[in-house]
Amino acid sequence: MADETVATPVEEGGAAAPRPRRRGRWVVRLLIGVALAAGLFFGGRWVVWRIGHVSTDAGFVKAEIASVAPQVAGRILQVA
Repeated sequence: MADETVATPVEEGGAAAPRPRRRGRWVVRLLIGVALAAGLFFGGRWVVWRIGHVSTDAGFVKAEIASVAPQVAGRILQVA
């Protein structure tokens, strides 16, 4: 009877092993949500600001130019 081999069942780590936690997915989703909310908030503020303000790189004003200069040298202390 020494030549007999006994087959022992091999346990696989299927259902008995606990599932690995998927904390990484929730962290990524949370970070994406926070980034999206911040982008919408600050982007919305920028759009509202741009609606009320005009900006240009080469702006010229079409107006008359008036030069203001004193006729006397020194400080003016009183205007009559």
